[in-house]
Amino acid sequence: MNSRIYNKDDFAKLYEEGLFDNPNKWGEFVLSPDIQGLTDGITSRMKYSMSKMSLGIFNVLDKGPFQNIKPEDEIFLFTGFAEIETVNKIGKLIMEQDYSINPALFPNSVAHVALSYFTILKKINNYTVAINDGLNTNNAFIDFIIDRSFIPVDYIVASGEEDSLFFSYEINKKLDIVPSFAAYKVETGKDRGFKFLQTVYNINGVVENSCFTDAANVFCCRTAFDELSVLKTGKKLFTEYPLVKDNPCGIIFRLAMPFLFDKPGKSLVIEKIKNAYHLFEVAL
Repeated sequence: MNSRIYNKDDFAKLYEEGLFDNPNKWGEFVLSPDIQGLTDGITSRMKYSMSKMSLGIFNVLDKGPFQNIKPEDEIFLFTGFAEIETVNKIGKLIMEQDYSINPALFPNSVAHVALSYFTILKKINNYTVAINDGLNTNNAFIDFIIDRSFIPVDYIVASGEEDSLFFSYEINKKLDIVPSFAAYKVETGKDRGFKFLQTVYNINGVVENSCFTDAANVFCCRTAFDELSVLKTGKKLFTEYPLVKDNPCGIIFRLAMPFLFDKPGKSLVIEKIKNAYHLFEVAL
């Protein structure tokens, strides 16, 4: 099916259809690499030079956290390899002109392009940072959140990916990487929001933990979803996997799911990395 820009009502419909808790439906939900409507809200001619990554990040920032952005809000972009489409296009042009240097050797040279387009088009001077650590970017995000919790200042988180052969360079395995983007503002000192709880090193430790037994809803990565499903804990499990597939920043989307689905009370968000289960609490 064609990919498009989803709003809260769209996510609610997909939730009601059981997409996020029924593995039998995941194979039926196939997203096209092309996303409709990404340039609709941009009048500048810059849109013709923007990659899918830049357009996707622009849209989620513009429709979300930009609505109440402050000049001092920092913007952090988490992505596996950043502006891959731009690197590939420039590399192709250089090779056609028979130059000896290929910018694909320097992928981080365009890591900030997506955020640069956004700040230029929106005419803001907010401080921006792009954090890309390949398939370990989820881990980088968790480390960032833990450290950032000691700084009582609001900030903005965004994530997104482009499908690229670069992911197969890191691991000899076919990965299902899809264009998927998310952004939201993290405000400190609020009753509603998410916080890091702890790290547990086996699945039984997760199930026996009070944060699991007390959780009204459990949102987890694909791996933890499969493991908990086998244990039949009686908890309703949800995963963002159908929308983000193997993208390395799924947890950023997952932390927003309780808000998208209007799940009251406390929800538990689980991210498994290697043999560690990182637990977050989301309160509405």
